[in-house]
Amino acid sequence: MTCTAELYRSSGPLGRYYCNMAKAYFKEHGVEYVEYNVGRDAARRQEMIDMTHQLGVPVIVSVAGDSVEGYAACVTALQGSGISAIELNLSCPNVAHGSGARCFAQSAEETRAVVGAAKKASRFPIFAKLSPE
Repeated sequence: MTCTAELYRSSGPLGRYYCNMAKAYFKEHGVEYVEYNVGRDAARRQEMIDMTHQLGVPVIVSVAGDSVEGYAACVTALQGSGISAIELNLSCPNVAHGSGARCFAQSAEETRAVVGAAKKASRFPIFAKLSPE
């Protein structure tokens, strides 16, 4: 079973990020598999938890978005899960935005806005992954 997570843009899903190493291994070794979006399919998510017992340890989920609203949407979607905390990936170059194509962590105001929206939407602890720049 392969788990997918969606990265949200304000206009809708940006795309799916998969466990590329596992998929590459499966393909290389001829292992057939079916992908399920456990972020959206509660029954498949529970099946994955039951099979892997993965929530027997603290699970920290990293989320990203291209807007304050996108981050808040990701955080809101996780509220019914059994995770332990949420990392806001504010330094991800894949979600660079604006005319200067910068990440959120490069602006104190944008960082504050994303963290504030995430805290408002979440019952989980929130922490921010910042950029060295």
